[in-house]
Amino acid sequence: MGESMAVRQGQSLKVGIPQAYRESRQSPDVYVPEKVHPLDEPEPQERFRKLLNYRRQARIAQADNRAEMAIDEDYYDGIQFDAEDLSILQSRNQPPLVFNVTKNTLNFLLGTERKARIDSRVLPRKKKGAQSARSKTKLMKYTQDCSKGEFEWSQAFAECVKAGLGWMETGARSNGEEKIFMRQERWRNMWFDHLGHSLDSSDWRFIIREKWVDLDVSTEIFPGRAAQLRVLAEKVNSLYPYLPEDTVVTDTASEFDTESGIDALFAGPLDGVRERIKAVECWYRVPSRVQLLQMEDENIPFGTLDGTIYRKTKDQEYLVKGGYFSLVDAVMMTVRRAIWSANLLLDEGLSPYNHNRFPFTPLFCYRRSRDNMPYGVVRDMRDPQSDLNKRRSRSLFLLSANRTMYEKGAFDDPKK
Repeated sequence: MGESMAVRQGQSLKVGIPQAYRESRQSPDVYVPEKVHPLDEPEPQERFRKLLNYRRQARIAQADNRAEMAIDEDYYDGIQFDAEDLSILQSRNQPPLVFNVTKNTLNFLLGTERKARIDSRVLPRKKKGAQSARSKTKLMKYTQDCSKGEFEWSQAFAECVKAGLGWMETGARSNGEEKIFMRQERWRNMWFDHLGHSLDSSDWRFIIREKWVDLDVSTEIFPGRAAQLRVLAEKVNSLYPYLPEDTVVTDTASEFDTESGIDALFAGPLDGVRERIKAVECWYRVPSRVQLLQMEDENIPFGTLDGTIYRKTKDQEYLVKGGYFSLVDAVMMTVRRAIWSANLLLDEGLSPYNHNRFPFTPLFCYRRSRDNMPYGVVRDMRDPQSDLNKRRSRSLFLLSANRTMYEKGAFDDPKK
């Protein structure tokens, strides 16, 4: 992550040449090294190292349970025999029968959730806030309709019941679509602070989302890091390249291995393999000394800014200078966001949202008391389901392959 250096006509430039000497050379064949990127400065890099440690701790602590969560989902999908059992059944020509009672039970729960959908309604605490409450109710309904929120919540609930944890994301955007959105996020992409006890993430230090992003998309979003991103790009053409293990490895370099298999190794330019990078997005809390906006007049139409962090924007400066708000010093946990890929920090700064909270909402089914790990309804049904499959499969095999043992001559007629 040092200074980048550009060279013309195959010329090379040694690192460490003093600035005065470079300026005195006046050589037309060599570019002067570029400035250090702001994200490569010592302060953001120090925060980056802390975030990498957060991520590694979460992956190590949650690896075993995430493997169990993946098995829970497989049971719902009818994948209920492991490789060892399948090998044994194949060796004796016994069919691996699956009587998926688990799926029928969960479908009842999922159907009940869909039938019990309700519309949200905001109620005022005071009479003078009735109009504002009605406006917020309409806004919530409009946002839910535009985002297909009912279906997104149902998908999150389905993962909550199956695997034990579902996620919803609520945020804002400026790409021409509706500004406020809500959508479901898969648990496989998410990592959370397992040391936090609250169910609403209020005492968590971080939430991490990992996704594979196409190279052309990432370079368009971060044009200043395009050259480094092209170096980090991998040939990835599957949804979760590191399945089925889904565990953390001790060798950090193998985190960025490409897909295994002959097809991936010998894929050519026309084989449809996409250039992608693994982007990591971390929302985290840090203790900070900040200034908060305090509203001076309750009648001004800027009440949503009351108690938010003063960001020194032109609009906020106008409100403070105009006497609409005053500033109050405070020490609080502020939410920040960082995005990186491998060892390349792409973005880092204060959360763009004034509410100073994480934009992700977790949906827990059950949490294990010993380590706060989530699990769903399927976890307790796996053993009875496996018992049913093996007993029925073995019984049908014995009935179909009935054998009679007899001695030679047992059926011979003694008179002949």
